[in-house]
Amino acid sequence: MSSFIKRVAAIVALVLAPIPAMTASATASTESAAGIGPVTATYRIYNHDNRLVCLDIPRGSTANHKPVQVYNCNGGLNQLWDYVSEPGTPFPGYGYLVNRASGKCADVKRASTVAGAPVEQYTCYPGTRNQLWTYDIITLQWRVLHSGQCLVARVPGPDVDLMQDNCTGPFSKRWDLF
Repeated sequence: MSSFIKRVAAIVALVLAPIPAMTASATASTESAAGIGPVTATYRIYNHDNRLVCLDIPRGSTANHKPVQVYNCNGGLNQLWDYVSEPGTPFPGYGYLVNRASGKCADVKRASTVAGAPVEQYTCYPGTRNQLWTYDIITLQWRVLHSGQCLVARVPGPDVDLMQDNCTGPFSKRWDLF
């Protein structure tokens, strides 16, 4: 009887265990490549309106000012994003989106507060408000601290550069995290 209970317990544990492909990988003790704080989680970020495209840095570039775009999901490191908490931040709930391939942050260009301003990758700097993002699990939106606007794509298709825009505007702005 005890071997039966052990088998049932093993099956229950497997069923209740999270599926790795469907959850963020917890890496809380790992320092980010950008050196700005601990990695809270690592995500592949899919466009909710077109699950075939992911947040991407073109060809895995490490250069500043490369656009953050949506592109066909291909499993590359340039489509993996670390969410990095800034230790002692005065902005709880906000963190950096750091591209795994480049080690650079998603950054609203020139800290613009204008709707439609491009989002690019740039060297991460602690306390930089146009690099601090929060994710709303209800609306599925990424919101940047300095302007309060959301990460959006003009259309949900591939090869589209991202921008910040009004969170209630007409553009594709919902993102799924895996």
